[in-house]
Amino acid sequence: MPNERLRILFLSQFPPSPPSFGAQRRIHGLMSALARRNDVVGVSLITPEMNARECERAMGEYCSEVVLVPAPPWQGATKRLLQLRALASTRSFESRSFELPELQRALRRALSASPVDVVNVELPFLAGQPLGVSPPGFPPPVRVLDE
Repeated sequence: MPNERLRILFLSQFPPSPPSFGAQRRIHGLMSALARRNDVVGVSLITPEMNARECERAMGEYCSEVVLVPAPPWQGATKRLLQLRALASTRSFESRSFELPELQRALRRALSASPVDVVNVELPFLAGQPLGVSPPGFPPPVRVLDE
């Protein structure tokens, strides 16, 4: 298997490229290094203040496919109200804020379109997404939580 290319899907809470802070730099470095010998698919959430075209172009330099999913900006009073709601709930603000139907649809599309060997998840709150999906006749991908 040393010469076999793997198809690796990275799921992150923000686009890793172009990197401008530490966590982005770490994920960017990992993805671009693995992309030298493997096919890398990047699926990331993106908030309105980010430049989607710039992120897609930068990730496209090492990803065979880039999927950017719009995420709400969760700032100010809205964020505080949702955090307050979480105090009276069994579920955290973070776990609720990453339950995005569009993200779930994007993951199902990416995972069922072509067999994926490994899904690398960059945030624990994203690990509950539908990651065991695969095309008919193929095993589900191995899941890695990289935190």
